[in-house]
Amino acid sequence: MSQADSPAARSREHTRERLIEAAFEVFAEIGLKAASVEQITERAGFTRGAFYSNFESKVELFFAIADEKFARSTEGLQAGVDAIFAEALPAGHPLTADAVEEIVTRVLGLTVVDANWALFEAEFEALALRDDEIAVRYAGHTHEAVLALAALLDGALSRIDVRFRVPAEQATRMLIASYNAAMKAQLLAGETQSSAESLADVTALALLLTERMPEA
Repeated sequence: MSQADSPAARSREHTRERLIEAAFEVFAEIGLKAASVEQITERAGFTRGAFYSNFESKVELFFAIADEKFARSTEGLQAGVDAIFAEALPAGHPLTADAVEEIVTRVLGLTVVDANWALFEAEFEALALRDDEIAVRYAGHTHEAVLALAALLDGALSRIDVRFRVPAEQATRMLIASYNAAMKAQLLAGETQSSAESLADVTALALLLTERMPEA
């Protein structure tokens, strides 16, 4: 048995996961500054010692939450995005508004519109705006996330002979910004499910940013 598979390692991983889940809830509810280590550990069912054996500070935990959420989201997209692109827009078919709408709606349907996540992201951004050191880390974290998503989308598009009209990273940043705005509008309207209507701006932007590759 490897050390990674040992009972102690599994227990440590379980503790870390529970702390991340609990902290995500607490941070979304009251923010990083107001949240105490005691509130987080009490929500998770552990002691302060468990917290400090896994994280140096609340900020470190904040970034761990962002990493974990992004990893889960990326896994979900990787599992379904190729099939969605191929079904909605088979190779050789024209790049129509209806096809792009189907792709956008189905791909974003792989993610969940979550009020807690919206609150967490808002808190994360506010934290970065107030602290120069955290801002540098936040910018780096965001940049890496955009690059990973851009590579995923660019690869999926190329497999159906479609490409972005602008660099993939730039297009992805624009699509993320449009989607985040749509998500916040949904939540403010009390909606929890994405629809073609709520994603109309994202769909229009995606159509503008993509084109069929010229035939060789």
